Order: sequence, then C-alpha cells, then structure tokens
Amino acid sequence: MRDKNTIRKTIIRKRNDIPEGYRIEANRIITQKLLSMDFFRRAEAVMCYAGICGEVETSQIIRYCIDNGKKLSLPKVLCKGEMDSRTVTCPDSQLEKGKYGVMEPICALTTESEPGEIDVIIVPGVAFDRNLNRIGYGAGYYDNYLKKTGRKCLKVGLAFDVQITEHIPADETDEPVDLIITESEIIERLPDQAAIMGNGGIA
Repeated sequence: MRDKNTIRKTIIRKRNDIPEGYRIEANRIITQKLLSMDFFRRAEAVMCYAGICGEVETSQIIRYCIDNGKKLSLPKVLCKGEMDSRTVTCPDSQLEKGKYGVMEPICALTTESEPGEIDVIIVPGVAFDRNLNRIGYGAGYYDNYLKKTGRKCLKVGLAFDVQITEHIPADETDEPVDLIITESEIIERLPDQAAIMGNGGIA
C-alpha cells in the first residue's frame, strides 16, 4: 500500500504533465458540470478556492457566484493547520497573495464567514479515490476546517481524471468529500457505496 507522500508526488507529476490544450478543455467541462447542477444553483452560500499549481481553475465559478448573488467566501490561512473563510464581493480588489502564493482575502476589506452557514464548499485536492477520500498538500487546513461545517454543507472536490487513484489511506483526522467532479465522470456517495455515473469526457 502506498503512503500519502508517495501518492501525492505521483499525482502531482501526472497533473503537471497534462497537455495545456487538454487542461483548458477539461477545466471547461468540469466547470460547466458544476454550474449546471441543481444543488449548486440553489446554494446561497458557497466557499471556493483560488486555484494554483495545476489545480482545476475556479475563476469562472467565483464570477458565477458573484454575478448570481451568492454569498461567496474564500479561505484565509491563519496559522499552522488553521484557516477561516471570508466573504468576498470583488475579487479584483479584495484578494492578495498569501503565505503559499494562493490568492486570499484581505482581512481589512472582508468579513469572516461562519462555517455552519456554508451550503457548498469547493474543496481542492492533489488526489482523490472512489471512496471520496482526498489528499491535499499535507498541512491539514481543509481537514480541520471541514470539521467545523454544518451537516447541510455539501463538500465538492474538483479534479482531473489523472487525480483519481485506486486507494488513499485515511484515518480519523481526514475529511472525505461528498462528490467529485472530473472531466469524464461524477463520483458521489450513495447509502451503500460510492456510485460512478459517466457523464461524457473529452473526445
């Protein structure tokens, strides 16, 4: 069984090797799938990330939330392993590069969001498996934050097909997602097992 660091390194390499033309089209498909889903359209409060380092890019999702009157929040790193989320209404003026080079809310220009009020969280990840486990970059920010959200909150992972791996070792500190969207499938949790529904990939 591979450990998390080995899986992380392998998937990052695969993700970085995605051809740019394919990446652009896959990103478009993933974004459109999310934006067309009823649960996302109904959501009033959405937390999203600003993608970097080959992650699924989220600028269109962020713009959709703002244009459609959703309460949008983005994560803000506080200290080792801890972050909060802050409400953003104008990304062009309310974000700055944070500790890891990720665009984060400027505290003086934004207000803190309550985790229990968020309807949907778009969760980044390096790797996911079909049991909806995820591996991030190893600092635990999202695992710790997701534990604070309410039961109604739907946790959605966005990933390219190459980021889906056979098995991720998980323990009690790890928080799974409820749904994973890739360019070729949607992986979701059903009462008995994770179910995979083909949705058409890139020809």
